Amino acid sequence: MDLSIRCSFSTPETVSIKRLRKALQEVIKKQTVLRTSFHIDPTTAERYQRIEELTDEGFIFVESKLCEKYCSDALQTLIIQERAPNIFPPEGARRVRLHIVRRHLRKAEKHGCEPDNNNEDSLHVGDFIILTTRNEVFDGTSVRYLLNDLVSAYRTGYLPIRNDAVTYLDYTIYTREMDTSASSAYWEELYQDLDVTKFVSRIPSDRS
Repeated sequence: MDLSIRCSFSTPETVSIKRLRKALQEVIKKQTVLRTSFHIDPTTAERYQRIEELTDEGFIFVESKLCEKYCSDALQTLIIQERAPNIFPPEGARRVRLHIVRRHLRKAEKHGCEPDNNNEDSLHVGDFIILTTRNEVFDGTSVRYLLNDLVSAYRTGYLPIRNDAVTYLDYTIYTREMDTSASSAYWEELYQDLDVTKFVSRIPSDRS
């Protein structure tokens, strides 16, 4: 099951990896939903959420290097692997994964030389960025806002946080206080005569 939402793009110009990581940290600092952990109480079996303090790098960072000769196939494989359900820990607040992919060998590496520090910190034209988020914290329509904040933080080095801005916590409190009795009654009436066993029997199983 694919539990993540991802966007991937080729870098159109040189990108500083250090600045990119700092920018993503700023986004996670602002968007508390991106550092919200999900838990199950062992006593009551109730699910609960907790907004974690941002004490270290609040995302998973991965770096890959691809051989030029097999770049296209290998890149496709990496993108497919980003769909794996185990790329995020089951618990914990890190809900974002930044995967940078170097698609081309640099001249220094081709000649067996040690690359300089500036080159190591940079993604160049044709390199790739894969940004993956858990789908319980983000949906497809939210990706645009994530990228807008990321670009802004990369350019300026920080993201302003308004004290009166609506947060994920505000949203969860609002939804908990909503009266859902009418919608619950509708769905109960709609499915009251449904034979659930017919649908359960169609679910794939590896049991003999």
